Amino acid sequence: MNTVFLDFDRTLFDTNGLITLMQKYEPSEQMGTASFISILEHEVHNLHTLVFPDVKPTLDTLRSNGYRIVLMTTAENPTAQEIKIHGSGIAHYLNDTIIVPGLKGEAIAEWLTKYDSGEDMHYFIDDVPIVLIDAQERNPRLITFRIERAPLRPQHEADALRDTKSTIITSLDQLLRNIPLETSGN
Repeated sequence: MNTVFLDFDRTLFDTNGLITLMQKYEPSEQMGTASFISILEHEVHNLHTLVFPDVKPTLDTLRSNGYRIVLMTTAENPTAQEIKIHGSGIAHYLNDTIIVPGLKGEAIAEWLTKYDSGEDMHYFIDDVPIVLIDAQERNPRLITFRIERAPLRPQHEADALRDTKSTIITSLDQLLRNIPLETSGN
């Protein structure tokens, strides 16, 4: 079965919008982990508004076309990430959720060792060039897409020049135009 690995922050979820929301409570440079989690729990009912508008239609299309959907996300604090994912309202679309502390290539390789038939197609969408480079190096059959919903953050500009294999997209609609979909209209 074909698989789409999706990043969460800045790919499915408007993390910049969350930062703005959080700053209403406390300046980010002063916010500790406990405060961050407390505010997330208080705002959990609003987090679905931070999911980009193309996400749910894309997830619907992927599911109806038989794709496995795996959320592959990085978090310094897995509890906070789980709250964000739950509050986003997308968890029911996912076949699996994997939260890692750093680069994702090894976790993708481990997942593929368990589930890849050898004939399946696998796609990975992320906004961070070094994450995509690492995934490509560890998984040569993986097809990668770098999503640029906002200008590239300065700390990623040099790595973006090295990421020569990823197709750059600005929305998930563009992903659907670049992967095989059934033509039956299902």
